[in-house]
Amino acid sequence: MSNSSARQGDYRKLHTAICKAVKKIRDQLNAEGYPFEVFEAFRTPERQRYLYKKGRFGSTESKVTWVNSWKSMHQYGLAVDFVLKPKGQWSWDDKGANAKGWRRMHKLAKENGMTPLYSRKTGKLIEQPHIQLVGITTSDMYKGEHLAGGDQTWAQHLANMIAGWSGDIAPPPVLTNVI
Repeated sequence: MSNSSARQGDYRKLHTAICKAVKKIRDQLNAEGYPFEVFEAFRTPERQRYLYKKGRFGSTESKVTWVNSWKSMHQYGLAVDFVLKPKGQWSWDDKGANAKGWRRMHKLAKENGMTPLYSRKTGKLIEQPHIQLVGITTSDMYKGEHLAGGDQTWAQHLANMIAGWSGDIAPPPVLTNVI
């Protein structure tokens, strides 16, 4: 069994700890005139590996992700990437008039128990679209310390990704008693 490396934008498969918050943030941004949508939600380890290798040897500006498979909160359904989508077209433009929208998205994330991704070394924002749950780490999840409270949709999706993984990095333990 193999996982797809296609982008998944359906936030309804995320852990319940952030699923409602993601919808609330998106709806609030849209109501305020900022056309943000979820670009990516759950991410397979295959896609994570692909994105990691894609930007790894270029400049830091071309870097899509900073970590390999099983090291991103996306693999555990605890992160999303919000991107502007004016007139139906994806836009990562964070300059000029759009800068206010990105700041507002980060503020709403913090108000809803989530955080943008900052560098541990410099404290600077390193991924504009990315927000993730506060209070648990990928190290915790990778060791099998899965966040309680996930619904069956989330648990089954994560279990399928673990079972379908055949890469060179060992997957995390299979879920047990997390629902």
